[in-house]
Amino acid sequence: KIEPGNEKAIHALVQLLESTLSQLSQNYLFDPNRSLKSIPWHIEAIFLRNSSEYICIQAAESLWEIDPGNQNSIDALVQLLKSTSYEFICIQALLKLDEIGAKNQKAIDALVQLLGSTSDDSIYWQAAYSLGKIDPGNKKAIDALVQLLESTSDDSIYWQAAYSLGKIDPGNKKATDALVQLLVSTLDNDIRRYAAYSLEEILLQEQMAKVLTSLKDCLSEKSYRDNSDRFNKCHRVIWNYAKTLPYPEFYQAWHPPVKSKKPR
Repeated sequence: KIEPGNEKAIHALVQLLESTLSQLSQNYLFDPNRSLKSIPWHIEAIFLRNSSEYICIQAAESLWEIDPGNQNSIDALVQLLKSTSYEFICIQALLKLDEIGAKNQKAIDALVQLLGSTSDDSIYWQAAYSLGKIDPGNKKAIDALVQLLESTSDDSIYWQAAYSLGKIDPGNKKATDALVQLLVSTLDNDIRRYAAYSLEEILLQEQMAKVLTSLKDCLSEKSYRDNSDRFNKCHRVIWNYAKTLPYPEFYQAWHPPVKSKKPR
């Protein structure tokens, strides 16, 4: 392990970043349409772990570890976001940025720019989530995740957007409603599990009663016969809320007052 503050190591890593980025820039100019789209994503990821772009990410991470705050690390990751044509590399760079880019204006500007330029839902989601993490309360990050909830037809992206929205904007009603909808309606057992986990993790106590009321009908005998997995996931969420809510509040949520119709 390199000793923090080691000037020789810092200089070597900065040189590695500069030379790698220079080479990547030349490659990009000569072959801007390079792509591995014909290769399955997991195979592409294995291949790219040996690429210059991935080495650049590792070098940026190592430089930050031995010299926290070194702007060269941020600059390298931002440059990768602009130049790479690979989803895997872009997302790896975003993941590193949300670890080291807190309140860094260059990182914030790069993520805002990426939100305006990418057409890839996975990159769009990760960019919005990372932006919300490095710049808490950022309205563009919140709006981007709300927009993704409204536009995507992919349950996996829908769950990720809802979970991320609840993380960066605690108490967000659209995030809660989306997770409840997924838990009740998705046909994918894995997505249902993720939605249940998310509802347990991100909900504020003051939201629990309303969600409990929305889910209680999923615990009927008919619901169990129709879909036992949904029954079990809803039961787990409600059980966790029951351990948190005061009994009078739980009782009222389980037995909500019937709204009487106004006489004509």
